[in-house]
Amino acid sequence: MKHNWYKPIAFWSWNAALDSARLEEQVKEFADAGFGGFFIHARAGLKTAYLGREWFDCCRAVCIKAKQLGLDVYLYDEDGWPSGFAGGKVPRKSDAF
Repeated sequence: MKHNWYKPIAFWSWNAALDSARLEEQVKEFADAGFGGFFIHARAGLKTAYLGREWFDCCRAVCIKAKQLGLDVYLYDEDGWPSGFAGGKVPRKSDAF
C-alpha cells in the first residue's frame, strides 16, 4: 500500500471555467511531480457554478484520476470566507443559517 504521509499536498485553486479533461491532466502533473495529493479549493475568478452539477462532475473526474494514480484528495469546504459560507449559499437560505 502506497502512503503519501510525507509528500507535499498541493493547495489547488480552481479559479476559472473548469474543464474535466484539463483537470485530469493537471492531476497527472501532480503525480509526476511527486505530490501525494491535493486540496480542491474554489477561488475568486471561478466561472463554473460552485456546488453545481458541473462542479461535482469535475470533482468526480479528478477523484477517479487521483485514485488511479494513488493520490489523496481533499475538498476545501468553502468558496470565499468564512468557512461554511459556501460562496454565499448558506446565508441566503435564511437568517437562521
